[in-house]
Amino acid sequence: AAGDRLPLPKGHTHTEVGRLADDINSLADRLVTSLEDERQLRLHREMDEKKYRAIFDNAETGIFIADRESRIESANPALARLLELPDNTELTTHQLSNLSWIRPDRPIELIVNCIDNNCLCVDDLELRLVDGAIRWLNVVISPIGGSRVQGLVSDITERRQAEDLAKMQAVTDPLTGAANRPGFEQILQMAIRRSETSEDAGFTLMHIDLDGFKRINEALGLPVGDEVLKIVSERLRNHLKPTDTVARLGGDEFALILSGVSSAESAARIGKRLIRVLERHYDIEATPIKLGASIGITIYPNDGHNMPFLLRNAELALDHARSNGGNRFSFFDRGMAEAAEQRRTLEIDMQLALQRDEFKLFYQPIIDITTNRLVGAEALIRWRHPERGLVPPDAFIPLAEETGLIIDIGRWGLETACQQLAEWKKERKDYYLSINISGRQIPDGLPPAILADAVRRHGIDSSRLMVELTEGVLLSDVRRAQEWLGAVRELGFCIYLDDFGTGYSSLSYLKRFPVDTIKVDKSFVREMGSDTEDHALVEAIIVMARTLGMHVVAEGVENREQLGLLRKMQCRCVQGFYFSRPVPIEEFSAAAERINTLLTPLCEKRV
Repeated sequence: AAGDRLPLPKGHTHTEVGRLADDINSLADRLVTSLEDERQLRLHREMDEKKYRAIFDNAETGIFIADRESRIESANPALARLLELPDNTELTTHQLSNLSWIRPDRPIELIVNCIDNNCLCVDDLELRLVDGAIRWLNVVISPIGGSRVQGLVSDITERRQAEDLAKMQAVTDPLTGAANRPGFEQILQMAIRRSETSEDAGFTLMHIDLDGFKRINEALGLPVGDEVLKIVSERLRNHLKPTDTVARLGGDEFALILSGVSSAESAARIGKRLIRVLERHYDIEATPIKLGASIGITIYPNDGHNMPFLLRNAELALDHARSNGGNRFSFFDRGMAEAAEQRRTLEIDMQLALQRDEFKLFYQPIIDITTNRLVGAEALIRWRHPERGLVPPDAFIPLAEETGLIIDIGRWGLETACQQLAEWKKERKDYYLSINISGRQIPDGLPPAILADAVRRHGIDSSRLMVELTEGVLLSDVRRAQEWLGAVRELGFCIYLDDFGTGYSSLSYLKRFPVDTIKVDKSFVREMGSDTEDHALVEAIIVMARTLGMHVVAEGVENREQLGLLRKMQCRCVQGFYFSRPVPIEEFSAAAERINTLLTPLCEKRV
């Protein structure tokens, strides 16, 4: 071991004795080398053990070895800290399964599964601490043989809390703290599943829209609108059960899930109460605000067995409440779904109608009764459906406006009207045409440049094409309407104000908008008699228009008496069934001849 060597006797270099000495010295050298190698290995092992022990003792991750019954055989200090055990506790006296886990059986399940299947097992477990707080621990268990496992435990509480917060934010409306649309849909789906397996199978879904909320944002600003939404959400929560769900779907739309409410009577009582609650004044920044609420109500399972149907039916019921004036509730019924399906079919057919050239312009003559001659016509869009026949305008025009199809239909009408004016120009007929403009066309759906380009391409004078609008169109966005009308008038087009007398009919509006001609609504002319209020109203409109330098067209003339009264009032132009119904262009010449026949005696009488 000291490395000593045997001396070689003299004269025995090549003898048996010499060779024996060499062999012994060689064995001694190998022994010394082996002993040195063993010493070095031992030193390395001791160093490794010290490093491992330092890591083991100072690791933030808890480390343990346990048997099949979850008894801890070896553990590091970090495990005691994570499990919140006293500093002087002997860990080997504990079983993992005896700690305050939210799921007490889960640790031993992981250990048994790891040993039986010789596989890595991982799970996140909740541990209740002494102060009642919850600590999330990630536990990784791996087999080491002999019915033993090694475990690694790390604190993931912050990560899980961040994940939980992110999940909550993903399903929560940040403004009101109520559920948002994704959160509401999750809760609704759970309510359906719960009702499917429960004897008390039923709940009520309410869809709420605030009446007049848009004007709050426009008049007082978005911050005030946000405060109103917060108050609405708070009022709803305060007047419902804790088990009910309040959600803000977006904008000023809310949805409620009323658990256990499965009768129309109960739902109606709640609906009435909520309308009273929501119509109370909202005092924000010393400004009293008054709002109403429209509510659509649908009941599970009577009105639908799945989420899409329930949501659709609640929306249909809400639309019905809004269309009936708002500030009321409406229950879903099957007729609403049938009407919606018919509307959807009509919308699809209407999209195809333009491609199939099913739209036609009908023309109702306009007569100048001061000169007794036909001077023009109002162009009216009609739809000849291949199966339905002639579809009434009030059946498809509102839908076209709602869906935006009115923009394409309106441009088609403009082109067709310009073509007809060009034809009349060739025939040396100086008729003019008026076309109706929808609010959806102003300003971007029908820019003034489009109007100018149309008359230029067809070689007609812009003064022969009249632009006809209603008061409601002008008042929907006053500033933009003024700008659009001003630009159109500069291009030489005349502006007709249609249905005058049925809306606001304020002199201030006539002053604000550049109007050339007022069209008196047919409802006044039709009931007009020599001693009626309508007579006085029509006469007042004619006098007012003449004073303001405007022309008047009286609609709805159906008999000679009405015509005579309008002549006495010095009304300039009229139109109505007395002269002609709206007719297709193929019948317009015949209508013109009939009108000339009607006017001839009047012309002779004047002469």
